[in-house]
Amino acid sequence: MGVVRQNPLIYGRDGTYSAVIDGKSYWAFNDTAMRAYNVDGHNFISNTLAWTNSLNASNGIYLDHDHLDKTAVPIEYMPFLKSEEQFNNVHDPNHCTAMPASTCGEDYAIWPGPIVPIPGTSAAYQFYGKIFRGGDIQGFQVVGTGIAIEAGGKLTRPIESPGTPEPTLLWQGEEVAYGSGWLVENGFLYAIGCQGGFLVENCRVARVPILEVLFKQAWRYYGGGDVWSSDPNAAVTVFQGGAAGNSIFYDKALHQYIAIYSGIYNNNVYYRAADHPWGPWSAETLLFVGQQGESGTANYAALAHPEFEEDGGLAEYVTYVQNTGFLQQALQLVKVTFQKKQ
Repeated sequence: MGVVRQNPLIYGRDGTYSAVIDGKSYWAFNDTAMRAYNVDGHNFISNTLAWTNSLNASNGIYLDHDHLDKTAVPIEYMPFLKSEEQFNNVHDPNHCTAMPASTCGEDYAIWPGPIVPIPGTSAAYQFYGKIFRGGDIQGFQVVGTGIAIEAGGKLTRPIESPGTPEPTLLWQGEEVAYGSGWLVENGFLYAIGCQGGFLVENCRVARVPILEVLFKQAWRYYGGGDVWSSDPNAAVTVFQGGAAGNSIFYDKALHQYIAIYSGIYNNNVYYRAADHPWGPWSAETLLFVGQQGESGTANYAALAHPEFEEDGGLAEYVTYVQNTGFLQQALQLVKVTFQKKQ
């Protein structure tokens, strides 16, 4: 259907988890490159937020609202801790005072993940990853994953692991983080946690009462059969998922749970189906092949946006991220129509 239309100041951004809050579809983005500098003096920032008041995607999707600064340029919406702000300021390559000089350019990034509306309220959980990168660091390092709370228009990062090096993060270091797809059912939040292997993402399922999401001891990990364990090491792989996230949702027309995700280092988008959030999940099936990215780069972050569904879920809308140049991405939009079995 073409690209998701957005603020003309945006060169590119990825992430693309979305959810409905108060009748609006909010989209959380990771790294964002812009044609203008914001009030902080940056044109490349680690997270942004956009939304639309329209849930009708039949003529495409236009994210016509953004979280902006006073100059009407997008600005980060995820809060940074004072210590993170100070570190980033000292290491900012535009005015770096860090020693040794080789650490100039290092910074902490906050990458938002799934937005989870809390049923019966106007509040929401916001999953996020804390990333360390820049300077002489190759690629990036994942510090951990936390869950912020949005309420009354204010986003906060509460203490979730007191007494640890990163008290605002629920999962840290090498722990498997459960922030790669979600759904809420019967008072539980079900979340996907994936661990990378050789050209695969081994995905597991955990659940927690929706009002106890911030308490690590309340989480239970699916161990197969009827087993839900308090030990995260008991979790079993339920399917092999995709590059840069997964989307799972209940499709009312199909009477099944659907998982949609990108292939690893290819342009394929796949789906699976199951009768329960924990499976058993069907074999991986090709949904469609995305357009080729610039210079042979692979697409990623294929996610469904079920708030735009039509015909009770027979038609679903899926986006994927396509690289179109240096720090430039297009959010390609695809309408997928399923057929019920006769």
